[in-house]
Amino acid sequence: DRETLCPQCGRRMDTHYYADGGNVIIDDCSRCELNWLDAGELTAIIHAPDHSLDRRPLTDVDAEPR
Repeated sequence: DRETLCPQCGRRMDTHYYADGGNVIIDDCSRCELNWLDAGELTAIIHAPDHSLDRRPLTDVDAEPR
């Protein structure tokens, strides 16, 4: 069991496995609305083999605030 404390409030953070591969654990603090990734985990998410992103180019309509 791992225990990560929130760097803002010091309370224990909740731990969740990232669902799309990369073997990543995301820690979050619901009180501070903070998500925490350990070193290298964002890169692991980006480069996960089953990670799929919508790679279509943005259009002017996509860039407009709603």
